[in-house]
Amino acid sequence: MFIDIRTPPLDETPTLEGLELLKEVKSRDATIEAVVVATHTSLEILRKALKEGAFEYLLKPVFRRDLDGVARRALARKRGQRVDGETPSGGVTRKDDRRRSPRAAVAWNVALENDLGAQWAGEMMSLGPFGVKVKVETEESSLSEGSIVRLQFSPPDGKFPTPMSVKGMVWRVDPDGLVIVFLDLNAHAFLRMKSLVKTFVQEPA
Repeated sequence: MFIDIRTPPLDETPTLEGLELLKEVKSRDATIEAVVVATHTSLEILRKALKEGAFEYLLKPVFRRDLDGVARRALARKRGQRVDGETPSGGVTRKDDRRRSPRAAVAWNVALENDLGAQWAGEMMSLGPFGVKVKVETEESSLSEGSIVRLQFSPPDGKFPTPMSVKGMVWRVDPDGLVIVFLDLNAHAFLRMKSLVKTFVQEPA
């Protein structure tokens, strides 16, 4: 199920009408996988959507291939299968990533730190302009959904790569890693992310 959150401009208070619908849907049937669609990333909306049980968060404009991709992942999760691939039991076939912002498979070291100063070491598994997937060597409960972290890593782009420091929120905890959405990317960082994704999709790490 896709729920449109009508977010106002960034300088106005976000509306939560769509989240009320999400809450009502999940209260009636918790097995329904609901996807929130919004015009921009709002920490308040992300947290509330996560609290009410949203499966994923899409930013507009949303194309058919985006809807197809998230629908396949939601179906896989509902069936208890791996979110990102083909399983022997059938029903979900892996396809080429054709989203407008595909994720690149990478294997980079990344350091995570929360607001209390706790730190974790991990490995970045996939990268997109809006978020990453990270495998962290820690107990699952210590970095749960909704946790705010600072990610620090050095993408291998250029002769003298510049380290990046990005704030993110743990959106989902999968069996193979944490799905983290970015919260504070400026225009320069966003364009760098897009360039990295394009490079590593063509030349996998």
